[in-house]
Amino acid sequence: MARSIELTKPRTVNFAGSELVLFRGADGVARAVDAWCPHMGAHLGQGTVQGNALRCALHHHEVGCAHSPWKVEERFGLVFVTRRDHTAPLPDVTNRDDFHFTTSAPVEIDVPWANFVLNGFDLPHLEAVHHRALLKPATITHDVGCMRLEYETRITGRGPSDLMMKLLSRNHVRARMSCFGTVGIVEANLGWTRSALICGVSPRPETQSNEAWPTGHSRTWLSFGVPKNSLAPRLRAAMTKWLYLAFLSRDFVVLRKQRLTLANVDDESTLAVADFLTSLEDWGREG
Repeated sequence: MARSIELTKPRTVNFAGSELVLFRGADGVARAVDAWCPHMGAHLGQGTVQGNALRCALHHHEVGCAHSPWKVEERFGLVFVTRRDHTAPLPDVTNRDDFHFTTSAPVEIDVPWANFVLNGFDLPHLEAVHHRALLKPATITHDVGCMRLEYETRITGRGPSDLMMKLLSRNHVRARMSCFGTVGIVEANLGWTRSALICGVSPRPETQSNEAWPTGHSRTWLSFGVPKNSLAPRLRAAMTKWLYLAFLSRDFVVLRKQRLTLANVDDESTLAVADFLTSLEDWGREG
């Protein structure tokens, strides 16, 4: 995963255990190829873009994407990579074209990627960590390649971001969370306006082990959406970014050094997302 604005030159990324190079061709389309040149194995991250191909720095062989096993799509200001034969839908937001999205620099976290995704669906921690009390039971639904959790909360916290959210929402937030594996989407409805958070998380390969459940550190990729017709759009975008980052920063702290165990967990949503993650095609290959 990467930010669209970062593809000004070839960029090396890791995906499901494979090292790839992303680049933007002369036609403006983002592409991905395996990181090593098929000629003699030079790393293509040192290459340069020539038309819609990548020229290897070692012998100037051009590597195109006609037979690349990777498919690339951009949305929310982020770059998504999937296998070409992948059929599940990409992460999306309801009425995406109604939103304007801005991204922030990736955040490094001392948390395994799967722990972080699972934490987003841990309802008991909403009150303990985020000071949000459920107004009624949450609902869990499943779709192709996606699990969703919908709930309504009131704010019980007294911190600056809590008080601001309480004011903006009249103390009633409707949230819809969607898990697509390593990407989670939060859609918040405050009654008079909406916002969205796209959070992609990828493992740091050099920190991984061969445990059954993912370990090591992760990098998060964030995009924030506000309605295009917002008054003072820059202020709205900055406010939305601040509120979501204030929310997430609490998780970054409490999840640090967690050794996850589910043996004593009885929360339905936590167990449901754990089952969903381990059922995914690329489970076990994300590192």
